[in-house]
Amino acid sequence: MLEEAKFLESGKMRHGDVATVACRPPMGPSKGQAARQRLACVDGQIEPKTLVCGRPCELDSRSIHQFGVSGKKEEFSHGEVTGVQCIQGFQPVHVDLIDASSGLALAGSAMESQTVRSLQDKAKEQQENDQEGKGGGKVAGGIAVSVGRESMSCDEGSLSRLSLRCFETCPVLSREMLGRRGVLAEREDAVEGGGGVGLNRGVAAGALVPLKCSSGRDPAVMADGRPLPERTALRCEGRDWAALPVSCVEPCAALVLPLEMKGDPGSLTTHSNEQKGEGSSIPFGESVVVHCDEDQNFGVEEGELVDIETVKCMGREKGFSPLVLRCHKMCISAPSNVNTEVYKMSGPLPAGPPYRHGATLQFECADGFSSSDAQITTGKSLAWQCG
Repeated sequence: MLEEAKFLESGKMRHGDVATVACRPPMGPSKGQAARQRLACVDGQIEPKTLVCGRPCELDSRSIHQFGVSGKKEEFSHGEVTGVQCIQGFQPVHVDLIDASSGLALAGSAMESQTVRSLQDKAKEQQENDQEGKGGGKVAGGIAVSVGRESMSCDEGSLSRLSLRCFETCPVLSREMLGRRGVLAEREDAVEGGGGVGLNRGVAAGALVPLKCSSGRDPAVMADGRPLPERTALRCEGRDWAALPVSCVEPCAALVLPLEMKGDPGSLTTHSNEQKGEGSSIPFGESVVVHCDEDQNFGVEEGELVDIETVKCMGREKGFSPLVLRCHKMCISAPSNVNTEVYKMSGPLPAGPPYRHGATLQFECADGFSSSDAQITTGKSLAWQCG
């Protein structure tokens, strides 16, 4: 706007006149320009106006502090570029560039996926520049990259989008807690007592800690039967860790069965009168099919439809899942104390021989005999000794 009212009223300037222009509030001059510009009239020509006005930007410190970010000032001009960085006590998100061929299964992250993808893109770009000699140092695959600073520009009152996110560090992992779960962390600095950065400063948000089962332990199995991954990684979510994505258990000792039962495969079972060596350890989740030892004339009770059962190793501490199968000695023949000249069996007859425990044989008078004969006793309970 013109500050001299006389030029506005006449609309004319004489040779040698000088007018002053300034931005009309709330507009302001662009970055690097003075608040006013003097324009002189020379031989009928007015000097070119170079003053560019635009709406200044305000940096809402409260809104960006929720991300742990701080700017150098809270208001700046149209076209101005300002830097933002993490406030004291916060660190930028760490982006771990893990090779896809490493086989690590990443634990679910609660971080904003768009933010993580943006940081990953920046980290990869930084990695490529460093490998080409454009950056300040070499970055090898698998090394974590921090993106700790970001520039924001003001354009007509609108700030460029801020992707920088800063979080509080996570506390080092409890060695006792990892031990209870049978898990080893492959970054000692992330475990209490491990020394280095982890002992003094915690672990940066976004950083990954590779995990694996301790020696002699196997991954636990999920409810649907699928095993948890053998190797995985835990991400620091900022102040807190994601849920531990793996649990490892010791294998079971050989399944001890009663003498009347057998297991398949037999290499995983033993009987109470046998001893198995250390080589008989059974991995968590491994199954053993148990059935009655028919070679020794054992079977389930008469009328029982289920004659096999599958039990699973639940780890050395819990042992195997409950075994409810019951086996009984079978009778290899009909009762021997029945006079077959006087009595004969009548249906329906159970399957056999051999006859299962609880099977019932019905008898009636043989041909030529009747219940009125003196040698026939009706309603007599016969003792059936199996053998």
